[in-house]
Amino acid sequence: MAYTKVLDAEDIRSALLTDDTKFAGSYIDASISSRSTLTLSDLHEDGCIDWNGSDILYRDDATVSTSSTTMTKKKECLILMSGTYTTSFDGESPGEYQIYKNGSPYGTLRSPGSGWQTFTEVLSFDVGDTYELWMRKTGAGNADARNFRLLGTRVFPAVGEKV
Repeated sequence: MAYTKVLDAEDIRSALLTDDTKFAGSYIDASISSRSTLTLSDLHEDGCIDWNGSDILYRDDATVSTSSTTMTKKKECLILMSGTYTTSFDGESPGEYQIYKNGSPYGTLRSPGSGWQTFTEVLSFDVGDTYELWMRKTGAGNADARNFRLLGTRVFPAVGEKV
């Protein structure tokens, strides 16, 4: 005789996920798309996503490079909630870096003096905008960037509330 067991959330978590399981995702308003990684340890019992209590709403920490001397899009995040955010990334010399919104220059053009430098800037975005990192090399070596992040205050809507 066959029977079917209805799985609850805990059954699914324990059966399918380990702490090494990685998900692709951006985590603005706790939604997931194909942007960065999330491990089981990032999830709290209430389903909210948190990284050690920080205000990182999105992160893509992988290092990217370009040998192009023209601006090239290397990272992108879809904005799911309108607001003013702190943008952050690390750039390495020799290169120029700039935040774009929807394919157009938006933030300040940045050039690190030498080695790695972290750049932050407060910018506003609307629902549906794309937050993008564009870069180009300016010297003999490639331009490298990493730690592309969007920071702000998490606001979790009440159950049934539209965002």
